[in-house]
Amino acid sequence: MLAMLMSTSAATGAIAQTIAPAEWERPEVIRIGAEPMHATFDGFETRAGALSEDAKRSRYHLSLDGRWRFQHSPSPEARPIGFERPDYDVSRWGTIAVPGILQAEGQGTPVFIGGGYPFPKNQPWIDHKLNEVGSYRREVTIPAHFAGRRLLLTVGAAGAAYHLWVNGERIGYSEDSKLPAEFDVTRAMHAGTNTVAIELYRYADGSYLEDQDFWRVNGCPLYPYDADEEEERYN
Repeated sequence: MLAMLMSTSAATGAIAQTIAPAEWERPEVIRIGAEPMHATFDGFETRAGALSEDAKRSRYHLSLDGRWRFQHSPSPEARPIGFERPDYDVSRWGTIAVPGILQAEGQGTPVFIGGGYPFPKNQPWIDHKLNEVGSYRREVTIPAHFAGRRLLLTVGAAGAAYHLWVNGERIGYSEDSKLPAEFDVTRAMHAGTNTVAIELYRYADGSYLEDQDFWRVNGCPLYPYDADEEEERYN
């Protein structure tokens, strides 16, 4: 397991080696590589577009909603390794709707608990056997008129934790399951076809804060991608 102190014995004695816990079992890690939080704004080229309050009417907004290639894994240890690389073959994977809840798509089981946790209490650790992982991948075509602009990618309230890659390059990590996270992908993306990948964990150390009366489901309820005239912004 990733979150363990492991030791090995040798003829000269015992040698202890510390294996760093994964980000989703480290309470001090909430986000990596994300932009500072801010109010949400959308950019439009015309007054009529702004009055519509529909960001998709802007030519500097590119939605990533739709069908994504998807692989469900019962635990972190069973997840596909290296799937974020563009040369990794996902042609035999199924597809899933984004935005969408995994359990509503038949991936995993929804859990309802009036109080307590859907996993053994052992802060900040999560039982790996219960921590399902969803691997998402999609090819995204960036239009030529985005060239030379700052590109920002926003992942909506996805939870409980996830890693994000673009063209095989690790962009960042977030585990706030009820708030969006915005990432600068200007250097990682280019005009033409790009590969976006998300590795989504059902539970994280932050799940200990969610001892509430509600359905325990997860997924990517929102994942748009946009840019305004000052900067390319996905939100």
